[in-house]
Amino acid sequence: IGTSGATTLPSLLVQTAVQRGIPLLVVDPGDNVFTDAAESAPHGLHARGTAVEMVPRVAAAVNAAIPTKSPSALSSTPKT
Repeated sequence: IGTSGATTLPSLLVQTAVQRGIPLLVVDPGDNVFTDAAESAPHGLHARGTAVEMVPRVAAAVNAAIPTKSPSALSSTPKT
């Protein structure tokens, strides 16, 4: 979400994820440099839509997949 892939770092992250079998999600209404990787990867998905449309749907799906965790458990705030 939010990169054109025009720099090296995003491209390397996608390449590494695909090589290691890490799930890859591309959120974009159209095709970009990452859509082929997402569509051809065993654990990849190209969610065609804008971030405004798709991120809430992805978050709801993730939340539904881990019902024992509350949304606050997914925050980046360290526990004390």
